[in-house]
Amino acid sequence: MSPTPVQTQWHLGEIDYPLFQEFCRTNETKGVLAELLYARQLNAPDETRSFLNPMATPLADPFGLTDMERAVQRIALARDKGQHIRIIGDYDVDGISATAIMVRGLKRYGVESVSFTMPDRLEDGYGLNNSLLEQALKDAVELVITVDNGIMAHESSQFAKENNLDLIITDHHSLGESLPEAHAILNPKRDHADAPLANICGAAVAFQLCTALNQTTEDLALVGVATIADVMPLLAENRVLTYRGLQELQNGQQPGIQALLRKAKIHPRQVRAEDIAFQIAPRINASGRLGSGSSALELLLTDDPEEAYYLASELNTINENRKAVERDITQSALEQLENYNPDSKHTIVLSSESWHPGVIGIVASKLQHQFQKPVTMIAIDENGIGRSSARSNNNFSLNLF
Repeated sequence: MSPTPVQTQWHLGEIDYPLFQEFCRTNETKGVLAELLYARQLNAPDETRSFLNPMATPLADPFGLTDMERAVQRIALARDKGQHIRIIGDYDVDGISATAIMVRGLKRYGVESVSFTMPDRLEDGYGLNNSLLEQALKDAVELVITVDNGIMAHESSQFAKENNLDLIITDHHSLGESLPEAHAILNPKRDHADAPLANICGAAVAFQLCTALNQTTEDLALVGVATIADVMPLLAENRVLTYRGLQELQNGQQPGIQALLRKAKIHPRQVRAEDIAFQIAPRINASGRLGSGSSALELLLTDDPEEAYYLASELNTINENRKAVERDITQSALEQLENYNPDSKHTIVLSSESWHPGVIGIVASKLQHQFQKPVTMIAIDENGIGRSSARSNNNFSLNLF
């Protein structure tokens, strides 16, 4: 017996017509467009203008982020003294893009000794760890910069401090009860919730740091790809960054993404956010799901179209393998749910010794959408140790669980 999916129910929001009429007058708009803008809670005229015309909206000041001045001064010192800087990224689209942006930005700034690494999804798990820092010390690194990770790395940040290894954390994830030890911490969640940069992704934080260093706006294509892939709200600064990033892609910039567009049979002049979300991002993500993510990072760092096409072909093959693994896991999960009654349980928890831990998150997301309940999937290795991935809806917070 096949499991019965929960039917999605759509509810139209109610409109407060006196407020809506005032909105129309204030913003000099009406009809369907006015309803859409009102539904997005774009109340001020400048917010409406920015939404409708992102190219005319100036980018936010990167020095609006707390600790930006300290981060810039420490990197300037590293450049002037010829110190070795290591970037520690992450293996998803946001983390890979952030790593590429940071490496490219530091080289533009004149830092001669820049290296980079990422944790292995299967061996290291997520984020900064002592093993990565130990290797940095062996390599005579004097400054570590994290991108898209580090805000919860209290143990590793303390290890860095004890070993006189300076640390700059750039991240966008939620803050813990306390901040880790670091020379500077760039995280938009340290600032006011209504600040212009409040909801940017990790790659956008790296972009802000590089903009502050070089006083130029480079690699917006990568910022746009990461913002879309990380499912950030396309409002305010995110909308401006993404629109400009898509403009760069439409103009033929960023050889790595151009090569992926070719493999996906998407003409650059016609690329849209949907193409990035459903065609380009999965190809970049596949590298980190089934491997180390290094192929994707090499792709985003290269300026050689021939090398880019070769690497894009490799990612295309990895992504096809990922699809096959995903299909097998989905089928296995649904078989476990054959006698599942959606009304009898509040959550779904599944496990198997045959599942790949790098892919279970995708399947969990699909099952959560299908059954509208929190889903946890556990991949058990040969030692009996399980790695889990969970997805939930707005009715249940996994962070509080």
